[in-house]
Amino acid sequence: MEKKRNYTIYRLTCSQTGDMYFGSTSGTIQKRFNEHLNPFNASSSRFLIEPTCDILEILDNVSSKE
Repeated sequence: MEKKRNYTIYRLTCSQTGDMYFGSTSGTIQKRFNEHLNPFNASSSRFLIEPTCDILEILDNVSSKE
């Protein structure tokens, strides 16, 4: 069964080093950004210091299999 979803492509940038992390989410960008800020975050974004978040693209109605 195919389901349509919206995705946001985003970039986190470390305020001190300029290092970047690229990601995508089908949820809200605010929720995903807060997950990155969680001290128990297991992704490589945990090394970013006071990151900023920029939305790069919003993809509407992308097909995905369930």
